[in-house]
Amino acid sequence: MLIWLERVSMSSGSSGNGCGYAKLLRETTRVITRCGRRKQWALALQVLLDLQRKTQAAKIDGESFESSPSGAPIIPSHKSHVSLSIISFNATISACERSSMWMWALHLLREIDAQRLQPDIASLNTCMSACSRAQRWQQTLDFFEGLGSKALRPSAVTFGTMVKALEHDWIRSLVALQEADRSPGRLVSLVTWNSAISACDKGQQWHIALVLLDEMKQTDIKADVVSYNTAMSACCRSHNWILGMELLDKMRWTRLEMDRVTLNIAVAACETATLWLVALRMLQEAGECFLSPDVFTYTSMIASCTKHRQWLRAVQVLETMHSQTVQPNAQTYNSIISACAQGSQWERALVHRQRMADNFEDPNIVTFSALINAFEEGQHWEKSLQVLQEIDCNQIDLNLIAANSILSALSIGVQWERALEVLREMPRRSLSLDTVSCNTILGGLQKQSRWVHAMKTFGLLRRVFSVQTDAISYNSVMTALQKGQELVGPAAIYINLQGQWHMATKSPDTALGGSKTDALRASNEHWKGELQHMLGKHGNKAGQQQLNSRQRSRSQCSY
Repeated sequence: MLIWLERVSMSSGSSGNGCGYAKLLRETTRVITRCGRRKQWALALQVLLDLQRKTQAAKIDGESFESSPSGAPIIPSHKSHVSLSIISFNATISACERSSMWMWALHLLREIDAQRLQPDIASLNTCMSACSRAQRWQQTLDFFEGLGSKALRPSAVTFGTMVKALEHDWIRSLVALQEADRSPGRLVSLVTWNSAISACDKGQQWHIALVLLDEMKQTDIKADVVSYNTAMSACCRSHNWILGMELLDKMRWTRLEMDRVTLNIAVAACETATLWLVALRMLQEAGECFLSPDVFTYTSMIASCTKHRQWLRAVQVLETMHSQTVQPNAQTYNSIISACAQGSQWERALVHRQRMADNFEDPNIVTFSALINAFEEGQHWEKSLQVLQEIDCNQIDLNLIAANSILSALSIGVQWERALEVLREMPRRSLSLDTVSCNTILGGLQKQSRWVHAMKTFGLLRRVFSVQTDAISYNSVMTALQKGQELVGPAAIYINLQGQWHMATKSPDTALGGSKTDALRASNEHWKGELQHMLGKHGNKAGQQQLNSRQRSRSQCSY
């Protein structure tokens, strides 16, 4: 391309001086514009630099070109020459802006001043857009506030860029929109409206986004598919999926064809509302409209089926995805593995895990948690431990959800010794045991009628790990002891439970007076009756007297 510019320069030199210089500038601007469209910013800068070097050595209309302090040529002050030079600089700035090279765009703007040229509003707009793309919002504001010092009036593009730069601050974005609306000529464009709606979307101000969409009807600007997509996203982001679907209907009434973004937002809304049948119907409509869903569409569809426990539908959607040659990503595999886990299809879950590895998709803790759930449902505790080893090999931090799933699988598999090993490992992994962890392992022991192990584990959890127990924890241990016909253990736990109930009812903390107190009261009354029945059944009058004595002494204590 530089060789072509050399030819242009030689041809311009053979013609008239002024006319040849103007032709050189026009052709150079075309080359730079072409570079900008291809995002070849470095080549655009090289073309502009080559032009500067040639103008330094050239003599046009008998005028010599002196160098400015920055080393750049001083262009003659003919009106046609100045305007063409600004256009060349603007084209180069635009090339840098398209390639997100905001620092070079600002350098070129300073170079315009060094050449004693006056930047126009297009120069400032492009630099503002470059700073906005780089999230240099303060510099964008500085450009906007400095328009007056350069005797430049903002245009509709200026306000559009300004509002877009303020999308992270919905209040200031609306102020800029209002300023544009009150400016002479009402310099509000479609881009300005859409940027303001987008700011409300990011700020979770769905009601204001709907107001802006409605106000657009009172102007000469017609809302497009981007306007509706952004408003739909604002509603769905705030879990107002009904309003989002209503906007989709309004969009159809205005005869606007939905695009892929519309489809993805609608399917994601169906995922949130567990409307998997609606999502499937939309997927079929997309095919009828010759609209190709992407990986996000299929992933949201699979996640929607998973949340509604439709694992077979999720597998069918994945097969459709493969038939459309859409490559799944890590999130897609996580969703399909979770769907297989819900359907107790651990073999399928392993197949998709292998496919994930074959496609070089890195697993994360969500992947492994879904696999553990699949093995838990399939009662394969040994495979859950293998997944735990794989987590360590991949240097992924274990979370509490995955740990509880492993404990549940071990409890179902009657592997309480291994479950205790996992419990001892949890503090080393910076995991704090919660009530779910406690109830998971106690529930498994209770189902297997292992009252001795239940008592040991219960004491270990409370003394060593300081786990907060609840009524479910006591119920699990008491049920295991009841199955073992043990009387001393139930009496001790019953007294302990009764003490917790008294503390809860007399605590000044009102948070303990709700459902927790009701659960403790119900558990207390239940096991009181069970203990009396068991003691009476075995004729253990001494045990009954001991229980009544402890109960009286406990009730006399002040908490």
